[in-house]
Amino acid sequence: MKIRYSAAIIGMIVLYVAVVRRIFGVLFAHQIFPSFSLSVPETYLPFAVALLCIIGLRYHQQWAWWLTLVATIYELIAFVVQTGLRPELSPVGLAVVFKLAWLLTFLVLLIAARKRVA
Repeated sequence: MKIRYSAAIIGMIVLYVAVVRRIFGVLFAHQIFPSFSLSVPETYLPFAVALLCIIGLRYHQQWAWWLTLVATIYELIAFVVQTGLRPELSPVGLAVVFKLAWLLTFLVLLIAARKRVA
């Protein structure tokens, strides 16, 4: 993986975990800062997986690309199941379109980075 692709992917992971997930926490769960509890894996597991992906991608590890791909597909499926992709003209509807575009762009960037190396 080229350094530019790796840096772009790492940047998108950081922004997704730090900003996009937080925005949807506010919109759907009405939590600005979700509490981190070891009894609820939904709060800390995405951050742990993102950190693992960032470290692996930084050192150009093969397993990190696969883990990032699986995590992105999981987020995409979970997002579709959660929202149902109902189109509506509201701020929430615009946010749904934004998150869907973000995840699809991230998936395309991952696959393009992989094909570029091969």
